[in-house]
Amino acid sequence: MSQGNTRLRREIYAIVIIKLLIIFGLWWAFIRDARVEVDGQRLAEHLAQPASAATQRLHSGEPHAQ
Repeated sequence: MSQGNTRLRREIYAIVIIKLLIIFGLWWAFIRDARVEVDGQRLAEHLAQPASAATQRLHSGEPHAQ
């Protein structure tokens, strides 16, 4: 292996490690404490409704109506 290949490989490893650290830092700062509350009753209602009602709710302007 030539000197250039070894240097390139080290630089690529360093960049990947730095990117992973940045991603982990962003997750730690913004997403770590995010929780989604799941209510059994709302879940049952959502799963029981016809597909057209779900589509209608998405277009009604209701936030997070997925």
